[in-house]
Amino acid sequence: MLFGKKERFESKGSKYLERKVQEKEISDPLEIVLSILKQKRFLSDHTENDNNNKEWSLGEEGRVMRDHLIRHWVGCTAKTMSNIRHIENITLRSGTEYLIQIFAEDNLKAPFGFTRIIETASEEFCSDKFLFRKGKSRKMVLEYATVPSTSKDMLISWLEFVLDFIGSCGIDSGDIETEHQNLSDNPDPDHYFFERYVIKNIYHFGAESIATVSDKLDFEFENYDKKFPEDKKQRCFVHDDLRETDSFPHVIEVIIDVDRFILAVLLNNFTQERMRTSLISRLKLPAGLAPVKCAVFPLSIVDQRTKIATERVAAEFSKNFRTVTDEKGTLDMRKERYNEIGVPFFVEVDPEIVDNNLFRLHDNSFNTSSELDIHDIIIYIKSKTGC
Repeated sequence: MLFGKKERFESKGSKYLERKVQEKEISDPLEIVLSILKQKRFLSDHTENDNNNKEWSLGEEGRVMRDHLIRHWVGCTAKTMSNIRHIENITLRSGTEYLIQIFAEDNLKAPFGFTRIIETASEEFCSDKFLFRKGKSRKMVLEYATVPSTSKDMLISWLEFVLDFIGSCGIDSGDIETEHQNLSDNPDPDHYFFERYVIKNIYHFGAESIATVSDKLDFEFENYDKKFPEDKKQRCFVHDDLRETDSFPHVIEVIIDVDRFILAVLLNNFTQERMRTSLISRLKLPAGLAPVKCAVFPLSIVDQRTKIATERVAAEFSKNFRTVTDEKGTLDMRKERYNEIGVPFFVEVDPEIVDNNLFRLHDNSFNTSSELDIHDIIIYIKSKTGC
């Protein structure tokens, strides 16, 4: 076992790197993980000024995962729920402005909401050995207007939704801490709220927030504009049947830090273990976030039918999702290479079944194999990845 960390958070080192070459390996577990993820272009590092402190950020493949995460979030919210819309592009307008506009234009009744992507100044976090990201921070935001008397129930419902979403993206519940906060206990002049839940991921170096779910104070509406026209104000009122009052709605606000989320997925799902004489690295990514969705492996490099079928399969797959083809080495060696970058699906082009237009699909999530035609494989992979 590798033991590179102390006290509570450091005890997780054995999870990420299960085994060690006792005679040779003396590096810190975090350094090993970062080195391999950098090599695979999931992370990149930069030397800060003239010293040796490295600043880490998402690499090319990590940014692809970021785009996939945003698409998955929109699919789980605005594309699934009829009373939630998605606002394209990144703007500087406040959520309150959008809610007022939606109230005025659509004459909607709460509950309803919208999602959008914002950019803010980065809230970097670091330890003695790790500094993550500077510059702009991209966040997924959902704001959901509801009547005051149901806001507590809505807060819990959205908290459960976010925790389920986190789990669907490959972050295990054992790596998550949820902290309940009240405004009286945590005064924050920039973010007023009745109640808030802070969701933290337990990284190698400690617990850091990746998301918040808040029940916001209604005076954010009241103070939006001191000259708010009375007729416009009235259109933003909601009727609370329980309290028999007309008032501004409460807003359930969900904020997910995208870069921190992707970092959690990468670090939480990297493992390394000794297999016979080799040290095997694996990165298990959920199908929806994986940059490369499928690897195609021809089982013969001399059979002409196999070669033609491989080219046809790769061409059809590439129209729908990112695909690579590899014919070098044994089948096990090829699978190991693509397990290192979290490819969720392998397709074998076997000369024994290619004449029947069948190909062997292996699903890494369930460790299952099936013989299917090209069309059925495309449908299956798209259904699992959201492509």
